[in-house]
Amino acid sequence: MADELPRDPLQREAAVKAAQPEAPARTFIHLRVHSAYSLLEGALQLGAIVGHATKDQAPAIAVTDTNNLFGALEFAQKAVKDGIQPIIGCQIDLAFAGEANEAQRDRRRHGPGMAPIVLIAASETGYA
Repeated sequence: MADELPRDPLQREAAVKAAQPEAPARTFIHLRVHSAYSLLEGALQLGAIVGHATKDQAPAIAVTDTNNLFGALEFAQKAVKDGIQPIIGCQIDLAFAGEANEAQRDRRRHGPGMAPIVLIAASETGYA
């Protein structure tokens, strides 16, 4: 029978190992990561973020700092150097009409009228 395993233990082990499926590719990617460029919200330097992603075998990771893209170029360079696809985004705090004045007076982060939304471009056109 062709489906039988070899009698030799070494050949049997090799046959069993060859028949096992590969580990599934990682399907979860962090899309909302704040770096030290998000003042009062993130503490990790961009190199540390990329290092953690590499250790975790992540194929990609996003950095979505709040209201700025100051670390975008540095992040992209470090991620590509380590073989990780950089995803550049930004968390924008929106103030809705009528509530903008109240939010301006309050000035607390994500206070009344402030709605954080994460924007990630799907292409170069979206980034421009």
